[in-house]
Amino acid sequence: CYYVQPSDQQILACLPPEDSRCILTRNEAAVLAWFKFNCPCVTREQCIDFMKAGTGKVMSLSTVTAECQRLGITNKLCRYFSCDRDEADRIDYWCNPPDHPSRPGVCGVHPDSIVDLDEAGRRKCDCNPTRGASLKGVKCRKRGWTTRQGQRFSYIVAVDKIKGAIAPMVYTMGTTIPKFYVWVEHKLLPALANTESRVIMMDRLDSHFGPVVDLIKSHGHKVVFRPVHSPDFAPVESVFSYVDQFLRHHSFQINTDDDLKQAIYAAFSTVTPEDIAGYMHKTHYAVPGYDFDPYAGQQY
Repeated sequence: CYYVQPSDQQILACLPPEDSRCILTRNEAAVLAWFKFNCPCVTREQCIDFMKAGTGKVMSLSTVTAECQRLGITNKLCRYFSCDRDEADRIDYWCNPPDHPSRPGVCGVHPDSIVDLDEAGRRKCDCNPTRGASLKGVKCRKRGWTTRQGQRFSYIVAVDKIKGAIAPMVYTMGTTIPKFYVWVEHKLLPALANTESRVIMMDRLDSHFGPVVDLIKSHGHKVVFRPVHSPDFAPVESVFSYVDQFLRHHSFQINTDDDLKQAIYAAFSTVTPEDIAGYMHKTHYAVPGYDFDPYAGQQY
């Protein structure tokens, strides 16, 4: 997540035309917009001090609020997930074996033994978004997520280099501890029956802890939790991107919520083991037939 610093010409082009009711001139408004673009977390008091130092005008809080609204600048929550990562934990994930006492990892684990799982959710309106967002006065060139409408379906799936996408399940509402436990017991573990011990990877969602870990280990498998905010280590995330693309290409066939549910199952059925091998290569696993792209400190 990052901000692209706009030029003065771009800012001026995005501003509304001059109006006799405007408190600031276009150049002064561009200065305020530039300040807010580069410092999105500043307070209105800091904007007052900046405008006083830059233009010599003393403005009240209500004036700054009105000018920001006129310029199309809104306060948003900054979510820098990549900045919240623990790089030492990410390196230990690749350097430690699954039986490490403090930080289990995937060092020395063959890609054929890895099973990665995760959850996601979609609505029917997400299949073909027709609306987006842009600054006032600027045409919208890129579609974005629309207002949430219709039933939300959550889906969970595991990916295996040998079998592809296994044990998919689509359900309403979000993932809870009972739902995840039932899925592991009745879908995932039967799909992994009659196989050698596997390394099951998952993120740190609350429902992934507790009795379900003991259930997985009781069947001879190992559990490794991915580092926090590290979807780039999860092959299943690439599968979810493929599912989104599949739903968009078949959006003309998705007219009801039941159609969406069937389309999600159809998307998972088209994921092949060769696809999973390519996704695992992109996430720094040593997959035979692909050039090894190691992460920092990673060895095989």
